[in-house]
Amino acid sequence: MRFDELELSAPAALVLSRSTAADAVPIARRSATVLRVYGFPIVLGAILVVGTLLRIRLPAGFNGIGFDENLYRTYVGMLDRCGVRHYPVLINSFISHQLDPGHYAILPPTRVFYIIGGYAYHHLFGLEPLRALRMLSCQFSVLTLFVSALAVWRMTGQRALTIAVTALMACAATEIHLAQHSLIDGVFGFWALLVVWLMWENLRHPGKWSWSIALGSALAVMVVTKENAFFVFAVLLLMMLGNHWLKFGTVTRRLILTVFVGALAGFTVVLMAAGGIENFTLVFSLLKEKVPTLPYTIHTGGGPWHRYLVDLLLVSPVVVLLATANILQTVADRTPAHRYLATFSCLTYAVLTVFPEGMNLRYILMLDMPLRFFATQQVFAFSQYFGRHKNVLLACTVLAICAYDLRQHHILFVKGQLYELVTEGLVRTQGIIR
Repeated sequence: MRFDELELSAPAALVLSRSTAADAVPIARRSATVLRVYGFPIVLGAILVVGTLLRIRLPAGFNGIGFDENLYRTYVGMLDRCGVRHYPVLINSFISHQLDPGHYAILPPTRVFYIIGGYAYHHLFGLEPLRALRMLSCQFSVLTLFVSALAVWRMTGQRALTIAVTALMACAATEIHLAQHSLIDGVFGFWALLVVWLMWENLRHPGKWSWSIALGSALAVMVVTKENAFFVFAVLLLMMLGNHWLKFGTVTRRLILTVFVGALAGFTVVLMAAGGIENFTLVFSLLKEKVPTLPYTIHTGGGPWHRYLVDLLLVSPVVVLLATANILQTVADRTPAHRYLATFSCLTYAVLTVFPEGMNLRYILMLDMPLRFFATQQVFAFSQYFGRHKNVLLACTVLAICAYDLRQHHILFVKGQLYELVTEGLVRTQGIIR
C-alpha cells in the first residue's frame, strides 16, 4: 500500500474507533440501569427459590411418625370415613377417649383448618393422610418465607434489609424442620405472621377497606387453625392500646371492630365444628385437667420465664444475640416498623410465659421473622463503621449466619434426628451434655 492510501484511510479508522467508544458509554449506563431496576427482584426471587428448595429437598433426619403426627393422621382418617359434615364426630370421639381415667391427654381435633386441609390434600392429590399433612406443612413454611419478604418490604421499603432478612429466614433451621413434619405450628405461625403484617397495614392505611377485610379474614382462619390463638388476639389488643404512646399508626373504630369480628367469626366456626359450646367447653376442661399430669409435660414442659430464650439461643445463637443487642439499644430514632415488631415480640413472649406448663419452642416460632429483622438491623449498624467496605461486610456476614443456621439444622435435625424441640434434646444433640 502506498503512503497516500494509508493516509487517506487513517481518518476513517479514527472515526470508527471514536464511535465504538462513544457507544460503550450508553451501553454501560443501560446495564447499570437494568441492574438497579431488576437486580432487587432477581436477587430476592433467587433467595425465595433457594429457601423453597431447602424446605423440600433437605433431609429430615427423623423419618418416623411422631406422636402429634400420628394423631393428626388419625383425625384425617376419621374425617375420611365420616365426612366433613359430621366433623363433631371427631370431637365426640375425643371426649369419650379423654373421659377414660386411664388415658393420657392428647391433642384435640379443634385444629379445624389443619385437619380439613390434610383431608382436602388427601383427596385432591391422592396422598396418604400423613403425606398430605406434611405437604400442607411444607407449603405453609414456604408461604411464611414469602410473607416475611413481603412484610419487611412493605414495612421498611429497604431493598438490602428485605434481601438480608429473607435470606436469614430461608435458612432458619426451625422453619425448615417444621416444613418436614406434620406439625401444625408452622401453619399457625404463618397465619399469626400474616395477621401481624396486616395489622400493620391497617394501622398505616386506616381508610382502606381491603386491608380491613384481609385482616379480619386472616384472624378468623388463624383461630380456626389453632383454638388457643387467643394469646395472639390478646397481644393485638395490647398493641392497639400501646399505640397511644408508641405511635405505630392510627387506631380506628373500624380496626377495633375488625379485630373482634374476625376473631369471633373464627371462634364461631370452631364452635360449629365442635358441635356446640357445651362440647367445646368440655374439651378444654378435660385438657386442663389432664395436661398437667401428662408424663411428657412433666418431664419437658416446665421452666422459668426465660425458658424460651434459652431454647432459641440453643438453636440460633448468633441471631438471638444480635437481635437481643439490637432491641436493648436505647436509640431515639427507631422507626415505627422497629417499634412495632419489638412490641409484638416482647408482648408475645410475656403472654406465653404466663403459662409455665407445656412449654415448647414450637409455640414461639412465630417470632422467627422479627428476630431475624432485629439481627439484620444490628448487622447493618455494625457495618457503618467500615466505610466503603460495608456492603462487602454485610454480604459476608449474612452469608455466614445463613451457613451457620444450616449447620445447626444438620446437627440438630439430621445428625441429631430431633423431632421435638425441647431443651434436653437441644442440649444433648450439640454435645453440651452426654
